[in-house]
Amino acid sequence: GSYPEIWRFAKLVILFKKGARNSCDNCRDISLMDSLVKAYDVILNRRLSRW
Repeated sequence: GSYPEIWRFAKLVILFKKGARNSCDNCRDISLMDSLVKAYDVILNRRLSRW
């Protein structure tokens, strides 16, 4: 199967945690994507993990 091309992309946002702002160790990233994609991933993961 396949899914829409737009589902292959996510917006990556860098969040500052604490400490020195110029250190990469003090940042983390999150991926923002459509909620339908997240639901699809959860369903697919549950089905595949049963094997």
